[in-house]
Amino acid sequence: MLITTDSIADLPNDLIRKYRISVIPHNVVTADGRFKDGVEIDTDGALAYINEHGHSIKALPPEVQEYEAFFADRLSKANDVIHISVSKELAGSGYQNASKAAAAFGNVEIFDSGTLSGGQGFLAILACNLAEEGKTPEQIKEGLQELKPSVHTSFIVRDMTQLEQAGQISGNMAGIINALMIRPVLDVKNGRLKIRGFHVGPRERVWRRYIETTFKNPSRIDTKILLISYAGVTMHELNDFRQMIEKTIRFEDVFVRKVSPSLAVSSGAGTFGLTYMTV
Repeated sequence: MLITTDSIADLPNDLIRKYRISVIPHNVVTADGRFKDGVEIDTDGALAYINEHGHSIKALPPEVQEYEAFFADRLSKANDVIHISVSKELAGSGYQNASKAAAAFGNVEIFDSGTLSGGQGFLAILACNLAEEGKTPEQIKEGLQELKPSVHTSFIVRDMTQLEQAGQISGNMAGIINALMIRPVLDVKNGRLKIRGFHVGPRERVWRRYIETTFKNPSRIDTKILLISYAGVTMHELNDFRQMIEKTIRFEDVFVRKVSPSLAVSSGAGTFGLTYMTV
């Protein structure tokens, strides 16, 4: 049994190696060509391109043929493959292409994570745990379906311009939020990005309110693992953000990862994301 996922799952390399998860890169397309996530372009490079060239950049999932080649290679190493896909409801999802590719095989299953980034990665880890327990592919998919509501992913973003350009929110909504200079918090609900709320004020205050509202019910938080994703922030800002979390709630393991270039194209610089489980 082999668990696979997309680069947009934003799994730290330590966890990829630990759980032997195979990752297929999404693509970033610019006027200069098409580049594979984390292979031919990195997150900082994607953000720098946006700053220099405006919005002439977009993210695309792998083509059907790319998924077919990816699955065929993995099946040379395992009898079965379960692919944890980004939510099929999100713009630019690879779910449909992965599903078409899987139809060419009898032992590749596609699971719609209903989320993206850390939430998708978290479900890939949970799938590995179920596989380690000896569950069948169908049992793993059933188990993940039960666990999905317990995995929570949210983001605080600097502005909505990139999300609007990526087709994740409406242009009118992005314009209003940016004009008011407020920081929106986005949750992934029912497979889509939803605005949970807004925070106004200096950077540190905004971060603190985001963290406090995210972990407002600490007794319900599973404190084993926290995934932090980010894009376009300094190491000093990242350290400040982590310290604010530690003053609010303690996790046994905290993993930090830059969001994939494909996701950075949508979220823009100044983004933080948090993924955890509830009990």
